[in-house]
Amino acid sequence: MVRRSPYSRAARRAARAAENKKAIDIKLYNVSAFSPLAEYYLVATVESSPQADAVADEISDALKD
Repeated sequence: MVRRSPYSRAARRAARAAENKKAIDIKLYNVSAFSPLAEYYLVATVESSPQADAVADEISDALKD
């Protein structure tokens, strides 16, 4: 049985939230073996500052649930 990190669901939810706001080139990296600071890094491309703000807000809202 594979045990998933309790943060894997939140990381996938954040990636979906970025996609909902039309971010592109979304990459979710599991860095738990390399970083003591984080288990996942989410990297996404946006085309403007307002879009970046919208993506950040959407991710924040998605992770509040």
